[in-house]
This record gives sequence, structure tokens and C-alpha cells, in this order.
Amino acid sequence: MQIGKITPEKKGTEEERLIRLLSERGVEDQETVKLMAEWIEKEQKLVESSAQNDVAPGILLNLRIARIYWAAGCKAEALSDFRDA
Repeated sequence: MQIGKITPEKKGTEEERLIRLLSERGVEDQETVKLMAEWIEKEQKLVESSAQNDVAPGILLNLRIARIYWAAGCKAEALSDFRDA
């Protein structure tokens, strides 16, 4: 299954990289913050282009973001995104 131009395998790789960077550098590292923001923006565009009046994809994206933060040990950020979902 392909979502946009990103295969699930590539998605996993991107998410794993973000988890690693957040774990190693934390949420204060400018490069990591920039990469996370770019990833979120790209994923939001995919959600917006495919959602068509369906809120579920947006909720699932917030859950994915929260899981990335949680796996990286960034509990406060994870809880914030879990609440947003």
C-alpha cells in the first residue's frame, strides 16, 4: 500500500529516525525540531489532501506524533499530542 509518494517502509524509517534523533538530542535541538516540524507539515498535507471531511486521519496523525515523542522519551510532548488526538 502506498500513501502519497511515501511507502509504509519509508514512513517507518522516517519515524524511526525522528525517534532516534529526539532520544539522542532532545526536543531542544534546533536541527531535530526542524526535521520534526517538516515531517509533521508533510504528513498534515497528506492528511488534508485525503481526508475530505473525515477527522479520523487527523486524529491518527496526532497519535503517530505522540507515539514518536513517547518512544523517544519525550513524555510531556507525547501527552500533549495524545490530548490533541
